Amino acid sequence: MTNPIDGGSRTTTQLATDALRNKQPDAAARGQRGAQTGEQPSAADQASLSERLQAVRERIDNAPDVDMDKVAAIRQSIAEGNYPLDADRIASKFADLEGLLR
Repeated sequence: MTNPIDGGSRTTTQLATDALRNKQPDAAARGQRGAQTGEQPSAADQASLSERLQAVRERIDNAPDVDMDKVAAIRQSIAEGNYPLDADRIASKFADLEGLLR
C-alpha cells in the first residue's frame, strides 16, 4: 500500500516509527545483521518478525482511507491564507517528533 501523502510505504514508515520508539533491535534488525554476516535468524526471531509484520499489516488494513477532496480543500485554504495555523502547536508537534528520533 502506498502512502498518498509522501508516496512512501506505510509498512516501512510504521516499522521505522516503531523501531525508533522501542530503541531496541527488533527481530527484523537482528535478521538483517544476520544476513550481512551470513547467519540465519533463529526460529524465535523469525516468529517474532512474523508476528510483528502481522500486527503491522492489521494496522495498515484498519487505517482510514485519505479523503483527497478534503486534502485539496485544506491545501487551497492554506494557499489563500484562510486556514488557521497555530505556530506554537506546530512547533510543539515537531519537537515531539524530534524526541521520537533520539
